[in-house]
Amino acid sequence: MERVVGKRSFYQPAGSQFVVFSCLNPTTLGYSSVYGYMNRMIGICFLTLFFACAKDQSADQGVLEGKYLTNRLLDISCAVVPEDKLPFLQVLKSNSSEYEFVLTRFNPDRQISKYPGITLQTDTADQSLLFYRGDPAGSWKNSILADNHKLLTFSIQLADQWVYFVGVKEE
Repeated sequence: MERVVGKRSFYQPAGSQFVVFSCLNPTTLGYSSVYGYMNRMIGICFLTLFFACAKDQSADQGVLEGKYLTNRLLDISCAVVPEDKLPFLQVLKSNSSEYEFVLTRFNPDRQISKYPGITLQTDTADQSLLFYRGDPAGSWKNSILADNHKLLTFSIQLADQWVYFVGVKEE
């Protein structure tokens, strides 16, 4: 069985279903030719790529400042810690290129540790790397697991201790 659609004919085996998607036919969409339709589709694809590849303004280094909270899903070591005793990190801007991290923990008493001289280096559009005294100290990135909130991972090895914190930015 031969079926004619537009100016083309298609062979259709007996008993098969043949569906013509009229929404894909440019002449039914008001275009006089396939070329006008293709030009419009290419334009839409170009604009989509342009806006998809635009720089995310939330990845700006000035947005690093703020309070970061952890939870039991992000840090398993906090599984038995009461909600009001979870550690948090305050990020303060020291000067134009450096930050100071103030880590507050409650085990067993309140302990406040300050880490000045943290620098930020942009790695990709969604991630920046943290450095403490020239050594890698973690990352700051968008996280799908945290509902696209900024996820900060901070870990450094000092002479007498290992410091680790992971948390999302408080909104």
